[in-house]
Order: sequence, then structure tokens, then C-alpha cells
Amino acid sequence: MTADNKNEITVNYIGDLAHSTPDDVFLVESDEDYVRVCMDLSRQAKSAFALKVWVRSKSHFAWLQDFAEQIDCPASFEEKTARLVLADQWNVQIPDWLDDEIVIQQRLLDLQVEGQRPARFEERILAHFLGPVFYADQLESTNLVEVVLALNRPEISKSFSRYPVLKRCLEEKIKIWERLSSKKWVRKICTELILDPEKLWKDITLWCLLARYPRKLLEYVLTPDRLLWLQEIPLEAFKDFPLHRGSVEQALTQVEMFFKEIGSSIKTRDDFHKILKCTSGRLSKEFQLITELLSSGSFEASKQDITEVQEKFRSCPGVSSGKLVALERFVKPKKPSLPEKEALWDTEQWIHWGVEEYIPYRHWQTLSHHFDSEVETAVGLFSDWYLGAYVTIHKDGERSLVYLLSYWENHLKEDALSLILL
Repeated sequence: MTADNKNEITVNYIGDLAHSTPDDVFLVESDEDYVRVCMDLSRQAKSAFALKVWVRSKSHFAWLQDFAEQIDCPASFEEKTARLVLADQWNVQIPDWLDDEIVIQQRLLDLQVEGQRPARFEERILAHFLGPVFYADQLESTNLVEVVLALNRPEISKSFSRYPVLKRCLEEKIKIWERLSSKKWVRKICTELILDPEKLWKDITLWCLLARYPRKLLEYVLTPDRLLWLQEIPLEAFKDFPLHRGSVEQALTQVEMFFKEIGSSIKTRDDFHKILKCTSGRLSKEFQLITELLSSGSFEASKQDITEVQEKFRSCPGVSSGKLVALERFVKPKKPSLPEKEALWDTEQWIHWGVEEYIPYRHWQTLSHHFDSEVETAVGLFSDWYLGAYVTIHKDGERSLVYLLSYWENHLKEDALSLILL
């Protein structure tokens, strides 16, 4: 029942205004409550302590006032308005524009709002419906994402309809953010947050995905004035910005058309790098299209090229670490050594050549559609050697697969699945 560290007693008549009370307030709703407060008032005369009392009945309010006078107990008695009750209940500063009629009509006193720390009324109600980000003193790139997402939640429109005061509070809070920001792009976004937060989300998504592509791609999906406005916003501020699904579909259409137009013109690593720099790194479709360029065989990708692609798409949704590692297959391995036609290599030399040199290179040839006549000549020499040494090889128990399988004969005859990977 104690209210604060001051030795004062306040008794307020609230009628039916509040349906919940602050923790430091005692609510008188019955004769038993009235008697308890009278006992506290009597004790207060002997050992001073603070006391806050809210009273619903005018009779109890008048009786307490008479009792305090009879025992000569210093206490203040006041009838609280809806605004004053709300200020105490929410622990907020009430703005002048918020009158009793708004509080009562929109039933603000019925809301169970957290009020442990003092705050502005606008911040308190916005935080209740939209999240604690609206307690922030300034709008920055670090909290912009949370603000935009909060304003675009499906259920928020119902809250704004049920509590019209929310719109006014949002306007007041954003005006503060706009006034305190030293960044021009933040001030521009503040205006958009009030006018149409969903359109802002859509347009920023398009900007995030298409900003590095040729300007014409953005011109297909944005009006000229909107494009000029977005160009003043630093792209780095939105590196973690969540993407609007509808705008992603629009952007994908433009990206696919762009790759279709330029695909056949990519002939060198420089051409490839220009395209890679255009990508946002946030669309799995971009990764797929870049992979197709690498597999086209129109240029030879270096290890550095692959590393740059991996870094660009490392955080891309839908692109796993396995897919990133698999890109290394496009790096041209060292060309196999080319034995002379008259060279008399033994079995060990040919095995080393086939396994360590030729197979990796052949895998790259298949992926890049690259034909190498010199290597094919060496393959011919290998074939000639193998045919000539066939009988000798398969008589060797250490090398022939026939002997290897015989070691597993008992296992293969078991009534179970046997899987052999070669």
C-alpha cells in the first residue's frame, strides 16, 4: 500500500474509470477496504508513511475525508479525471491533445500496459501495440527494420481501427525522430512511414535487389520521382532489410530478363565480374544464374572468381554451404602431363596419371564443355597401354576388381542390401 518515499497521503476518487491499478495504489471497492484504509490513516499519525488510495464510491470518498479531518491526519483528496488516472496507471506524461473523452471512448484504461519506467504517452501505447522499438530516441539503420516490420504486421490495421489515437501517436513519435535525425535519408523515410509504410517496404525491397543492375531495370518497376528519391538512400543501410515477397517477384522478373539478354555476351572473366557486381547476393535465383554462367564454358573461372561468388552469396537464403563449396568444381585444374608416344610408363605411373591428373581435369572438362585435343591424345596412349596390359593387370590380386569382389563374397551372399560405391 505504500506509494513512494515521501510521507504523504493522497486519496483520489476515480469512480469506474480504471479497471486495473498501479502496484503502489490501494483500491477501495468495499466497506472492508474502507475500514482498512481508516486503520492505515490512524497508524500514519503515529509513524508517518506514504499512502496512495483510489476510491470508486463517492460515499467512501466522503467518509474517508471526514475521518481524516477527525483524527487530524494530513491528506490530499481529489477527484481524478480519466487523463489523470491514465497518467498514474501507465506511468506516463499525458499530452495536451489527449482529453478525457478520447481516454473514455477508446477505453484506454482497459489496456493492460506495462508501466514500470516513466515514458511519454505516445511511446507507451506504440510500444504496447508495435513493440519496444518505439521507445528509441532516434530512428537509425539499426532499428529501421524492426519499425517497418512492426507497421506492416497484418493485425496492426485492426489495432489502428480500434484505437484511432494510435495514428496520432505514431505521427507525433515520427516527428520527433525526424526532428532529431541529422541524416537526410532518415528524415525522408520518416515521412513515408506515416503516409504508406507498406509501399515504403515494397520500394526499398526493389532498391535493395536491383540498385546495382543497369538503371533501366528499376525504371520498369518504379516511377522516375520514386527512383530519384531512393537513390539518395545509402544501400548499405539496408543490408539486413527483410524483403517484401511481392517486390521480390517483381525483381526476379527483371533479373531473369537481364541474364537472358546478356548471357551469350559473357566471353571473359572481366565480363563475368561485371555481372557478378550487379547482383544483390540476396536471391537464390541470382546464384543459379551465376552458376549457369560458370558452367557455360565461355570463360575459364579462377579460384579468385569462385571465392568472390562464395562471398557474395554466403548469407543468401536458399544457398547452402554445400552449394557454395560445389562451385570450386568450375576452377580449371592443372592440365595433365602429356606423355611422349614412345614413353614406356609402368602401371604405377599410369595409375597416378589417371587418378591424380586426368580424372579431376576430365570432370572440369565435362562441366565447362571444354575440349582439349592434346589431352585426348594422351588418353589414347593410356587406352593403348591398358589394352596391352589387360591380362597382366587382372592377374594382379592387388589391382583387379575381380579379386576385390571375391574378398566380399560372403557379405554379398547375405540376405541384406549390399551397396558398393565406385
